[in-house]
Amino acid sequence: MTRDAANANETDSGLLRRYAVRRSEEAFAELVRRHLDLVHSAALRRVGGNDAVAADVAQSVFIELSRQAGRLVSHPALAGWLYTATHRIASRHVRGESRRQRREQDASVMQEHDPNAAEADDGWPRIQPVLDDAMHELGERDRTAVVLRHLERLPYAEIASRLGIGENAARMRVERALERLRGRLAKRGITSTSTALATAISSNAVTAAPAALAPAVVAASLASITVTAPIGFLALMASTQTKLVVAIVVLAAAGTVFVGQHHARDRLAAANAELSGRLARAEADTDGARQAVARDEKELERLRSTQDELLRLRGEVARLRRGAADRTARPAASAAPAVSDPIPSRPYPPTSTVNVSVPEGHSLVTGGWTTAGGERALLIVTPTVGSADGKATVLFNSVVFEASDEVLTTLGLANYLAAPDAASPPTGTMAADESRDLLKRLKDAPGVKTVGTPRILTGDGVEASVAYARDDSAETVGFGFLPMIGANNALNLVMKVGTQPVPPAKP
Repeated sequence: MTRDAANANETDSGLLRRYAVRRSEEAFAELVRRHLDLVHSAALRRVGGNDAVAADVAQSVFIELSRQAGRLVSHPALAGWLYTATHRIASRHVRGESRRQRREQDASVMQEHDPNAAEADDGWPRIQPVLDDAMHELGERDRTAVVLRHLERLPYAEIASRLGIGENAARMRVERALERLRGRLAKRGITSTSTALATAISSNAVTAAPAALAPAVVAASLASITVTAPIGFLALMASTQTKLVVAIVVLAAAGTVFVGQHHARDRLAAANAELSGRLARAEADTDGARQAVARDEKELERLRSTQDELLRLRGEVARLRRGAADRTARPAASAAPAVSDPIPSRPYPPTSTVNVSVPEGHSLVTGGWTTAGGERALLIVTPTVGSADGKATVLFNSVVFEASDEVLTTLGLANYLAAPDAASPPTGTMAADESRDLLKRLKDAPGVKTVGTPRILTGDGVEASVAYARDDSAETVGFGFLPMIGANNALNLVMKVGTQPVPPAKP
């Protein structure tokens, strides 16, 4: 990075510290370049448009900055201090002028003023003469906020960084300060919306200072460190001979600027070449990283396929083990039970009761019952509290699924294997994202069978039930829900699960 680029990226505090400690002329010149337009524009408004006086004020402000650099190193917003110092020094100049000179200056400004431009400025000609007085009726925090946003035109993120606050807090501080400024202007008979006022200030309050002024300000400010009584710019312009000297100085400064720009262009070209090389290397590194990511994704896909195959094989092994156990325990003659034989086992207990509080947005997971096929049955219930016709309602979306003990253990549901046929089965709740993840894993996992999706709508304190018959069972499975809505839409839920034989078909 070139030295000019480094100066441009350095903070005001860093430049001030470098000037205060090492008397770096480059650091001070960067501060002048960065804030001269703000200082000159504020001075120009305060002195009634007199360019010579405004230049003298700007020079005095930066001379004072050079003398107080050490004290201002820790200042959070240098632009605010410069704006206040400009108003103070310009006011001192105005008080030193005679009433006649002020009238002449006002008349000159009125003659040079373009009435068509006034209409296009959206009220700026009325705001301009009183803006700085109104600004200095604000507190320092409000004044600094307006200066940074609407005079320096900084984004809210930069303002927040300089003031040491959050971005939202910076935005609120600027908006409150602008509203207070609008109130001050309203007392002077200038009414405007906050948006129009912000547009007028941002578009007109700061204009570019004369190109030759910056070198003169830097030279005078640095010279003031060794000269006891600095000579004012306005005093230097008092005689014809002095004007000639100043013209020569300005031309010399312009030549210096031209030569400096030539060298800066060479430095920028070298920096551009270096950055182009870095960009090429970064693109090569990016391609390598993309290839590595592609390889990792392929490996991850392979591992996922392997895991799915492992789960499938585990489920198959469990099924084969159960089949072998049944064949060993059951005589050959009973391989085909008669029609009058009782049902071997119930897929769900005759009556299971669950009493649980379900927070809003959570799901209930319960079960672990042993099915006729030797697997486990679990129920996931997701209640949603709503209203209809002014009454509280509860919608229950449920999923009933069956899986082997090995698959449930792999899915992290081993705690539902305890007490499989108890009247009060294991119960737990989980947040919405957890339940969504569980349902996705159940859908993708081999060996998991979804056997029902009961869905029912009821009201607060109103019991409702639903039942369905399994295709492979001579029983119906019933679910009963009794919801009681508590604070924050939390449900105190009483749920009953039971089975009963399917009634025989009527002849």
